[in-house]
Amino acid sequence: MQTQESQQISGALGILTVLGLPLGTALGILQVIGDESLLHLLVALGLSVAATATALATPYGRLVLSSLRRGSRL
Repeated sequence: MQTQESQQISGALGILTVLGLPLGTALGILQVIGDESLLHLLVALGLSVAATATALATPYGRLVLSSLRRGSRL
C-alpha cells in the first residue's frame, strides 16, 4: 500500500515539474526583461505548452503519465 502511494505521489510531483518548469521559466523571463506585451505573453505560453508536450513525449514523461494512470484506476 505504501509503495502504491509513493508511486502516485512521485507521479504527481513529476507532472507538476513537467508542467510548471516551462511555464514558470517563460513567465519569469518576461518579468525580468520587463515585457508587458500581450503577444509576447501568448508566444511564451505557446512555447511552454510545446515544451511540456515535448517533455511528456520523452520516456520519463511517458513513465510519469503511466504512473498516474495506474494510480487513478486503483
